[in-house]
Amino acid sequence: TAVMMLWEEGRFNLDDNISKFIPEFGKALVLDSLYSDGTYTSLATANEITIRHLLTHTSGIGYGEIDKDPRFQIIYRDAGITDLFTTEKITIAESVRALARLPLHHGPGEGYTYSEGLDVLGYFVEVISGLPLDEFMRSRIFEPLGMKDTWFYLPESRSERLVPVQTNHTGKWRRYPVTFYDPDYPVKGAKTFFLPFFIFAFIPLFFPSLPPSLPSFLLSFLPSLPFPFLPSFPPSLLSFSLSLSLFFF
Repeated sequence: TAVMMLWEEGRFNLDDNISKFIPEFGKALVLDSLYSDGTYTSLATANEITIRHLLTHTSGIGYGEIDKDPRFQIIYRDAGITDLFTTEKITIAESVRALARLPLHHGPGEGYTYSEGLDVLGYFVEVISGLPLDEFMRSRIFEPLGMKDTWFYLPESRSERLVPVQTNHTGKWRRYPVTFYDPDYPVKGAKTFFLPFFIFAFIPLFFPSLPPSLPSFLLSFLPSLPFPFLPSFPPSLLSFSLSLSLFFF
């Protein structure tokens, strides 16, 4: 939604290269081989990553810890990429700039890979707007819509409202342990790293008064989406479904 608002303001074109705004992204490289010592080789690809690629998960960027390819799990871990919720004091700018130097699954636009492209777009919003992502979301979306109880990290005054994540162990419920992330990150986090995908999910669903161009904006992605069955659905259903998939998944 934040990206869409800036697009409506004419701040960029969907087919602009992301390197135009985040210069750390340049000529894209695709992973060739990963060796036992952690080094790897990569191959040049013809296309650069565009904003459209990032929005449709066709950029070729991976997803580190939860990537389906274990080679990318290793590469992202070695590069110190922050994949998910974190309690560390790191900014989205730091993580995305490091991500920009890593190889891709495939050339931009040549396949579909669920990725950290939305993290890149979160930093992109910061670059375009001149505001930290949390401030942009609060001033341009949450406050105008009266969303007074929506946060990336909970204020101390609201920390007691966080319901602990539970898991069933031999028939008894207990707190979910800390694994590669801390389930209590909304309270314990350093409040400097903002993931865009979770917050964006609910806006198109619950706030139909958002700009009327939402359906046409979403439908503009159809020619580039790797799902041949989509055009057979009614436009109203497509715009609703894509509003969830693009901004949640």
